[in-house]
Amino acid sequence: MVSNIGQARIKKRELLEVFIKEFTKNNNSLLESQDSIFVIEFNGYLIFLNQTCTSLSGYTAEEAQTLSFLKLVSLDDIDKVYNHFLKTVEGNIQCFDCEIINKNGQRIEIHITKTPIIVDGEFVGVLAKANNQSKR
Repeated sequence: MVSNIGQARIKKRELLEVFIKEFTKNNNSLLESQDSIFVIEFNGYLIFLNQTCTSLSGYTAEEAQTLSFLKLVSLDDIDKVYNHFLKTVEGNIQCFDCEIINKNGQRIEIHITKTPIIVDGEFVGVLAKANNQSKR
C-alpha cells in the first residue's frame, strides 16, 4: 500500500511529466536552441535535459535522471545554488551565476534562470535555462 506521501510524490511526478510533454511539444525551437534547458523534479533530481544541456554537462539524459542537480554544482557554489532552489520552490524566479563541473571534471561558469513549475496551483518542479559564460 502506498502512503499519502508516496501518493503525493507520484501525483507530482505525473503532473510534471504532463508539463514536460506539453512544453516539449510547444517549444521545439527553444529545445533546439543554444541554451541549456532542464527540468528539476520537486525533490531535486533532474528529469529532463535538452541536447545542449547534455552536451554542456557531459551526461546523457538517462544518466542525468539518476542525479540530483547539486551533483553538478561546484562545492564553492552548493549553498548559493541550493538557496536559490528553495526560493524557486517558494514560487520565485531566480537568476544567478554559478560554476558547474561536468562529467569530465571541467569547470564551467553558467548564468542560470530558474522558474517554478506550477500545475493546478501546486509546485511540481523547476524549469531552468542556463547559458555557458565560459565561452565568452
